[in-house]
Amino acid sequence: MPVVLVLANRFTAMKSSQNALTFLTAQYRAIYGRAYVKGLASAMVLTSAMVGTYAHAADITGGESWDAAKDFTDSVSGSDTQDILKQGYYNDINADKSGDRLRLESINLKGTMSIASGAHVIISDNGSGTGRDLYGWDTFTQTPDPDTATGSLENSGKFDVGRDGETESNAVSAQAHFHNIHLGAGSETGIRGITDADQAIEDYTTMAGGYGSGGTVTSDSGSVVHIKNNSQLLVAQGSSGSFNGTVNFIPNKTGTNSFIRGEDGYSAGTDGSGSWQEGNAASLDFGEDSYLIVKNQLTEKNPANTEQGTAGIYAANANINGKVSIRDNTTLRLDGDFIDTTKNA
Repeated sequence: MPVVLVLANRFTAMKSSQNALTFLTAQYRAIYGRAYVKGLASAMVLTSAMVGTYAHAADITGGESWDAAKDFTDSVSGSDTQDILKQGYYNDINADKSGDRLRLESINLKGTMSIASGAHVIISDNGSGTGRDLYGWDTFTQTPDPDTATGSLENSGKFDVGRDGETESNAVSAQAHFHNIHLGAGSETGIRGITDADQAIEDYTTMAGGYGSGGTVTSDSGSVVHIKNNSQLLVAQGSSGSFNGTVNFIPNKTGTNSFIRGEDGYSAGTDGSGSWQEGNAASLDFGEDSYLIVKNQLTEKNPANTEQGTAGIYAANANINGKVSIRDNTTLRLDGDFIDTTKNA
């Protein structure tokens, strides 16, 4: 009988140990499993601190050519973690679940970048001053050609071009160029430039769409776009922009501009000169659900503030059918398209 008891106790101990081992193995896989996804040879040598650092900022490189573009689906969730797409060619890019955070630096997009509700994608280089471009056509091995654009944006979450509150001393402008842009209901889009009153318009932070045959820019009712200092939302020549959501113009520094622009037939030369081409101007339509708001957040927070920039809609053809709110001490300018180094409309 005592022997039986000893055997039973040993069996119980072994079972408990096995359960503990199973539990620890499951925890280990939960913690270290992502390391295999990232292509590391072995997770055994990683400490928890090392894994945390790796998950915080994983650098990823795209395909080596336009014809070898890679698909990418974000695998890192959480406000304190992000994947960073650096250089190269990408086909479809998916931030496909809430909590995804993805940073783009200097890439070529061949397919569609889809941002799910709750996901966040930003074009930013974290302050290094380089790598703030997204082109929807091949720019690495040939002369940039917007007529061949295929890369598009489908935003149902949050998309930022540039970072907020930047100054001339620590940043350069960001650029994002697409074939189609669709901003869905519930989406939020930020276009944020540098607070430099002397910056030339062609160097403004830009989100542009409508390049290539049949390209368009559309925003649904319930979408929100913020256009801040020295920033523009551009609809390319020969294309159309249809806006049914809210647009906040926020030029809150004297001498800065924020605007929506329907590109006309002006071609800028490399020496700063240019020439006009008749026709082919982009058209802008602001639907009945659209709401254009010109605000100065600095003045609204501090009425004594005197800083003020200019908001604008610049296009040869524009129809405004929705609501317009021009807050105290702000300016909205309506004019034709322009692009020149003298910044005159």
